[in-house]
Amino acid sequence: MEKGILIGKAFKGAWQNMKKNWLVLVGLTVVLLAVVFLLQFLFGANVKTTTRFPGDGSYDFYAQTIYAMKSQAPLNILSTLVGVAFWVIFIPVLLDCVRGKEPAFKFSLSKYLGLLLFSVLATILILLISGISILSAILILSIPGIWALPALGLSFFTFIIAIPLFVFFIYIMLRIMFYSYIYLDEEKNMNLIDSIKESWRLTKGNTLDIFIFLLACCGCLLFGLLALIVGILWAMPLIYLAQAYVYQQLLNLDKAQTTEPLQTEEIEEIIEA
Repeated sequence: MEKGILIGKAFKGAWQNMKKNWLVLVGLTVVLLAVVFLLQFLFGANVKTTTRFPGDGSYDFYAQTIYAMKSQAPLNILSTLVGVAFWVIFIPVLLDCVRGKEPAFKFSLSKYLGLLLFSVLATILILLISGISILSAILILSIPGIWALPALGLSFFTFIIAIPLFVFFIYIMLRIMFYSYIYLDEEKNMNLIDSIKESWRLTKGNTLDIFIFLLACCGCLLFGLLALIVGILWAMPLIYLAQAYVYQQLLNLDKAQTTEPLQTEEIEEIIEA
């Protein structure tokens, strides 16, 4: 039996569900955007990306980077705290909608702290990998005579290091994309580590489909931007709901694989359920 998700069915189900639960889903999105704009208003004015030295007005790259990180720290920390809290509340609501239940607001402090810890560790890991990559590029560029070789400038080394690193991050993101859904899914009842492993297992063989799905989400968000405020308030929860449908499809496919072999028509019925 072949694995695969039905992207069109996910968006179709999300659209139909939005019409039934739009008040709750749009309301949560409005709250999120309001908090984000409030944080930006309160702390965004203090964010600076450059610092120039007195006199000639020049600036050092490393000093500039440290200065920018310090000025952005309060906004980034608060955004992370709010963002994680939002998902702890929103994901169970999305799963209730997908499963035909009445949306219920829930908040688990232990789940919140677990996701928050993972977010912090993931950020640190990404910064470390990025820093090692930049350091590697600097070390290579410090080799005597390297600049004299044709086509081996800074942009070339940035390209050969940045592109594989970007692809690596995208692949990892696709494989663990549903860890938060699994972690907050009461039917799965898994700890954080097991949730990451389970997401890796569920997405095996479906990475390309999930990537195409995310491209479709980008297109949906673009249409929402073109429709200004009203479009965004509808497009954002629609995308979140479609992601929940894809997650449920993966669960249904996994369940189907553990039972006796099914016909293609039966498999499609399970995915659509």
